[in-house]
Amino acid sequence: MKTVFCKIIFFFIIISANSLPAQVYTPRVTTDQLPDYTEIGRFVSWQKWRDLPPREKAVAIWRFITDYETGLYPIQGIYEDPNPGPEFPFFDERDLVKVLNVHGHGYCGLLSPTLDGIYAHAGFPDSRIHNMDANHHCVTEVFYQGGWHYFDVDLRGMLYKPDSTVASIRDAMTDRSLWTAPQIKVEPFYPLDDKARMYESFAACKLTPMYHWYKNGHTMDFVLRPGESMTRYWQPQGGRWHHPWLNPGGFDMAFLKRKFEQPPRGLKCKHDGWSKWTHGNVFYSYSPRLTNAYEDFERGVYDYRGVRPTSNGVETAPDSTGYVIFEVRTPYIIVGRVHELDRPEKIDDAATLHYRSLGPVEVSVSTDNAHTWHRIGGVDSGKAESIDFTRKVLGTYGYLVRFDLAEASGLAEITLNTWGQVAPVSLPRLFAGTNRMRFSTGDRYGCPTTVREVRLNLRNPAELERYAVRMNADYQPLCHTARLKGEVVLKIDSKPGTKIKWFTAGGYFHTFTGRETSKTGNAIYYSTAGPEGPWKEAARSKVPTWALSWHYGMDQDVVLDDPAETVFLKYIGDPAVNQIWVYAHCLGRTRSETPAVRVTHGFEVDGKYSEARNIGQEGKENVIVCDSEPENLFIRFELPSEKRDEPFD
Repeated sequence: MKTVFCKIIFFFIIISANSLPAQVYTPRVTTDQLPDYTEIGRFVSWQKWRDLPPREKAVAIWRFITDYETGLYPIQGIYEDPNPGPEFPFFDERDLVKVLNVHGHGYCGLLSPTLDGIYAHAGFPDSRIHNMDANHHCVTEVFYQGGWHYFDVDLRGMLYKPDSTVASIRDAMTDRSLWTAPQIKVEPFYPLDDKARMYESFAACKLTPMYHWYKNGHTMDFVLRPGESMTRYWQPQGGRWHHPWLNPGGFDMAFLKRKFEQPPRGLKCKHDGWSKWTHGNVFYSYSPRLTNAYEDFERGVYDYRGVRPTSNGVETAPDSTGYVIFEVRTPYIIVGRVHELDRPEKIDDAATLHYRSLGPVEVSVSTDNAHTWHRIGGVDSGKAESIDFTRKVLGTYGYLVRFDLAEASGLAEITLNTWGQVAPVSLPRLFAGTNRMRFSTGDRYGCPTTVREVRLNLRNPAELERYAVRMNADYQPLCHTARLKGEVVLKIDSKPGTKIKWFTAGGYFHTFTGRETSKTGNAIYYSTAGPEGPWKEAARSKVPTWALSWHYGMDQDVVLDDPAETVFLKYIGDPAVNQIWVYAHCLGRTRSETPAVRVTHGFEVDGKYSEARNIGQEGKENVIVCDSEPENLFIRFELPSEKRDEPFD
């Protein structure tokens, strides 16, 4: 009988209480055996493909994205916008980082733009997708070595020509032998399709080449505060997944219902045997100690007025009122328990609050950066209350909870629990053999930032009004393809007590097509001086002449030389802008000490449960050696409560 061997080598760091950090910004664990999914630049820089010649790199990335263990799987679309309008380009969320880390699935009209975006970031000179009319399919092409080359994520296939070059989509539409008698075979090779019929369906199509149908902006950046933990699971937890039904897209709803009811219940690949994974989950739990014996309150609070920590908690004075606001910001979409597939209104347990008050309190929640508040609870005397406010935050990426405190009132304790959805392929899993797990912190520019997200669906004028400070435009919210023609200036404020260090500004725009693309003048400018400028260019339209679709995305990072409390953005719709997104990365409260994050990796080897525990130290490795293939269960980050050196004055 084989003996199970699992050896865990710990790098322990002893940290005294007075050197514990205020907050930890974007802790992550990576392994050389997988790409770092947390940022698209890190993903395409993986050592196994970053230095390959163009053909080998293109094939390697496609193989990875279609692999049983590492690939994205086909099923339905990704529907995050509750009011996208009737136009197909706005149905799906096509942010690259979200597809890779949060959802992990799609269909041809979503998986093709994802591969397109990955190729663009990987350094290829050009890439695109094609909409095919007769067979209602969508594919990716990438340009290298003087020609275009076709790859299919949704159907799991590509074609080699006899000279070993990868075929273009035109080759696929005109050369039957590439399908029926390939001289060079590749796996996977359209495993569910009749190859002769595939050729016929391709040959009958008219192509519409489309440019930049993907998005950039979302990041996996988050903040871990004293008293907070984040646990990510490779397998579904309690029937929680992103379930925005009834949804658009023309999918076979009866089939999806049958598939989702199969164990494990929930979101999964539509083809058995194509993916090892279904969906995973993340669980946040935040329980700061609020008394003056700990620093948790000031290290973790979003905003407050008229309160101070005492031996009982945080309290108002006998003759004044006050408020306390805590934030939950997650890079994973918030999801709850799906009880009945046809009854999304019954989804619950996505976000819950338990608190104990020291007097009268009202509790409200906001999902739009404190522009609007919705009351979710409250008590008229000192007592405890538990609230499930799932319906207010479901399908978002964070929220603010506000406690309005009466005179001589306060909070003795709070616990905020939040569930999200994870694409399991993105997690840093263990393999048989030696695993070197590296701990790092910070955003992609190495900064300790927290994210303020602004996403504006221009179909809703109320959303735009919250941020617009000046507009000179023909604004028609219900126009399907050209909503805002002209200029609009937005005011983006940093979070309380922070300054914006860098931001991503982007949007979906309307463009002229073909030889007319040079007339397109869409642009984004920014200023830190005021709504009148002076302006600096962030992004300007560069649509290629081969583009024949009116829709495209444009986005750009801007790193400020001097962090600012406010950034003004001027969007120019010429001919039009249809959606806007801004991700402002704010410098927060920091210390110079090493973060004391407790990292726990839970797994099984041949049915035996093990945990690898260590203290995260920037740049240090934790080595885990498994004699046989482990089953990864969870990875947890935890920052303990912070004891105060001296009593709070």
